[in-house]
Amino acid sequence: MSMRRLERTRSCASGDEDVDRRAETFIANFYQQLRLERQISLEIQYYRSEEFF
Repeated sequence: MSMRRLERTRSCASGDEDVDRRAETFIANFYQQLRLERQISLEIQYYRSEEFF
């Protein structure tokens, strides 16, 4: 009895495009999170400095 093995194949181009798209989304989200954290940090510093006046 012979066993057949199925393998999933993908086009390299579409696979690369998917990886690129996912990487771009990740990087965009990462930079958005950094901007948000920076904004929050600046607001905290501002409000703390106002407490001393």
